[in-house]
Amino acid sequence: MFELNYVYFRRLYQRLWRANYRGDHRDYHFSKYIKSFVIDDSTEYDYFKDDVLESICNYTEAEELFDLFRNKKNKMYRLLIATESWGVQSDNPVASLYRAIDHLLDYYEDNKMDFYNMRECDCCGNMCDSNNTFTAYNGDEVIGDCCQDRYIWCDNADTYLHEDDHDAWASYEEESDQDYDTQFEYVYRYDVNVLDYLSFKKHNDQQTVRYSGIEIEMEAKSSCPDDLPTRICNVFGHHEYCMFKGDGSLSHGFEMVTAPCTLEYHRKQIDKLFDSLVLQDDDGVSYVKGWHTDTAGMHIHLDRRMLTPIQLGKLLVFINNDWNRPFIEKIAGRSETFKEDSRTTSYAVMREKKITDGGQRNYNKYEAVNVAHSNTIELRIFRSNLTKDGILRALEFSYALVDFLKQNTMRELDQHYKEFLKWFNTAENRSSYPYFYGWLVRKRYLSGVASRKVTQQIDQAIENVVNG
Repeated sequence: MFELNYVYFRRLYQRLWRANYRGDHRDYHFSKYIKSFVIDDSTEYDYFKDDVLESICNYTEAEELFDLFRNKKNKMYRLLIATESWGVQSDNPVASLYRAIDHLLDYYEDNKMDFYNMRECDCCGNMCDSNNTFTAYNGDEVIGDCCQDRYIWCDNADTYLHEDDHDAWASYEEESDQDYDTQFEYVYRYDVNVLDYLSFKKHNDQQTVRYSGIEIEMEAKSSCPDDLPTRICNVFGHHEYCMFKGDGSLSHGFEMVTAPCTLEYHRKQIDKLFDSLVLQDDDGVSYVKGWHTDTAGMHIHLDRRMLTPIQLGKLLVFINNDWNRPFIEKIAGRSETFKEDSRTTSYAVMREKKITDGGQRNYNKYEAVNVAHSNTIELRIFRSNLTKDGILRALEFSYALVDFLKQNTMRELDQHYKEFLKWFNTAENRSSYPYFYGWLVRKRYLSGVASRKVTQQIDQAIENVVNG
């Protein structure tokens, strides 16, 4: 009787299933699940359900699969009602198959959040928990815990490499006994840890976790002296505010990396930088360029302690989702970098996000919001800017956005930039973030006085408060 029922269930399933879906590996696993159901209709079938679920690669695929199951279940329900065969204990094979699919759907609904964490290991193809993965080959491969013992960290490559990839190891086999990139004076290698040289900075005895760090990439012009990084650091004092690192994405340049500082501390140091005129020659011509190049960007690192997982999820939605794209492109000063088909797509890709993504670790650093770091959240969206206004505008926007998200609701559409502008347009916020406010006025997002002189006056008032 079992074999007869199983064969009948199997054929019934195939007719229901393959009417608009061609079977694959999941077809086999579902067959085993049906067989287990026929054996004993009163048991839990988790071991076979697990086979079905583990054959699914991601959340989107799971939703598509179970939407199909729901459709088939509804068809069977209508058939059972029409034939008056409905009943919990009905021996009708259609009713049994209905119960089997219904049980599987219930199991899926109770465990569907697990699919948010599913990733395929690029080494072996097995599915794994994304929280237990790391990236190799500079983000090109996602490696699950099933294969991690076969990958070794390479300091020279600044990434994990497969132990058997002799060509890759050979290309990075040259060792360096020093931390410096020798092209320019006082420029460290890209893989140097900033916190080995720079410490957290704040004014007086501030009690805060609102720290941020800035990375500003610069392309050097032909007139740029080799010791420009040294000259810039001397403005602040050795290892006081910033250091310089090489960056492979630049044609001929370096990036300035600041210490993690409070917003007030950044303001004071950036004032000092531009007051010094160290970036210019005697004729007032800049030695470096940022905005007018396709290779240079500006990244802002926010201390992870500034945001809860829910608030981080709202940040991901705000930056990545389509309804805010025009606004983000304006404030970032770029658009081509975010597109999947762009030649620069690997640096700051935008992908649709959900608030629940704030609780997940994503080890792909080349996204608009990089959450791969354990201690910081990196906003990678900005075009490089070597003006005081431009740097402080991006920095103030980042802090203002954090403030907005802390008080905002959980509705995804409430993360719309127009809601952000409504919240921002108060006297307190305008005075707290004057450079960002000035930009909003100049771009006609808000009404007001766009004069930079007014902005400077407000900034001077803030400095007076900071300095007591």
